[in-house]
Amino acid sequence: MKRNLNSLKRLISDFHKINPKSEMVPNQLIDQIIFFENRMECVPFLNDKIRTAQLRVAVRTYGAGPIFVRARKIDSVLSAPTIQDFWEPPAKMAKKFRLNWDGEAVLYVTCDTSTAKKETDINPGDIYNLSFYRLVAPIEVAELAFRLRGKQTVIERTIETFVRELLSAPGAKIYDISNVIAKRYLDLSIDGWVYPSVANKKGENLCLKLDAKKKLNLIGASSFWNGVPIASYDTVDCSQIKVSGYEEAKNHWNGFVETSNVFGKMKALDDPAPLSLVKVI
Repeated sequence: MKRNLNSLKRLISDFHKINPKSEMVPNQLIDQIIFFENRMECVPFLNDKIRTAQLRVAVRTYGAGPIFVRARKIDSVLSAPTIQDFWEPPAKMAKKFRLNWDGEAVLYVTCDTSTAKKETDINPGDIYNLSFYRLVAPIEVAELAFRLRGKQTVIERTIETFVRELLSAPGAKIYDISNVIAKRYLDLSIDGWVYPSVANKKGENLCLKLDAKKKLNLIGASSFWNGVPIASYDTVDCSQIKVSGYEEAKNHWNGFVETSNVFGKMKALDDPAPLSLVKVI
């Protein structure tokens, strides 16, 4: 076991010597780590080969009811918005991020407004928009960069720590690697992924595939300047979105926060936990 562990640690050391800015993602080396000691096995009735990873994955299920939020910096109040202004950017405008490539449209949301604003790097003086979505059907997401629960072998724990530290590293230089790991090894053909926020240590982010959008309802959107609501958007009629000014926006926001049938027993939006959560291991 000790000899095997040392071999694994050498592979991980070799990986960390690679400069992610100047070299391509070393898929073969990552394979050697993730599938350490596990050889290809033939499956005759499938006429194929499979390989078992030394990496366990936890799947989280959100039941209907939670409210998620997305922040977006804007230059000014949206004077003639369309419904797309409150969802993900179109593919032609999508830039590479932690779990998407350039030109790949996905919907990033968070469980609280603080995380949404920090992830979007909103600073004093910025004008920004917050969009709120209620989950109307259950979704399943793979957990990334969380500590796994339950017993693990030393080999499993070493590999899990390697992956967790990679996926939770700050900065854009890690985006190629995080995309490869998430989609090559942790894409379970479900609704997306959930991972800890790097910008807000107490927060969590979800990256949802576009097929999951049908499980979300847009329930509200407002624009802010220095934390003060300056516009609200009535999205009931998607073909003609009504824009309200400062006073009405302020009243709308206060009512939105306090409305019990929107947030249940919650009286504030800055709660890091969603309204309902079931974890399935």
